[in-house]
Amino acid sequence: MNLQNRIGILKLAVLTVGAPLLVYVYAIRPAFALRHTVECQASELAAARAASADKPHQATAVPPTGNRLKTGKILYDVAPLAEARQVTADRFLPILTAHSDQMELYTGELTLGGSFYSLTHLLSEIEGGVGNERIVAVEYRVTEYPADRRRSLQLTLFLQQITSTD
Repeated sequence: MNLQNRIGILKLAVLTVGAPLLVYVYAIRPAFALRHTVECQASELAAARAASADKPHQATAVPPTGNRLKTGKILYDVAPLAEARQVTADRFLPILTAHSDQMELYTGELTLGGSFYSLTHLLSEIEGGVGNERIVAVEYRVTEYPADRRRSLQLTLFLQQITSTD
């Protein structure tokens, strides 16, 4: 048996054993692991549904407090926090997003300026609960002023508040 035949037999043995092993390691085993995870989550979901079916569902009422986004009162509540962090309030824009006979949904766009560190800490304080508004989105933006070669970091918060029309 010459050298080329031995190399050919070796290649055939590697392909016969190695290819199925690679398919198992990279395709079949992860698929079975994913299936196991899905089955576990399905059983947890079924248990949670069974537990929640035992409890009567109670509708939560809209808080009776005034609409701080509509009136702009949120600026007065955020101002002390902003001053402590050396953050400036650049702009506030309240928008009536949706309304019906029983409720109104206001979205407020609050733009703040300052350093990244101070803006991030102010954001965490606002998330901690200044009022009953919810933060929907956050956007950091760098604004450049070419006249004096100055750059400013701005944080735009999109807040939403639902209030009853009563």
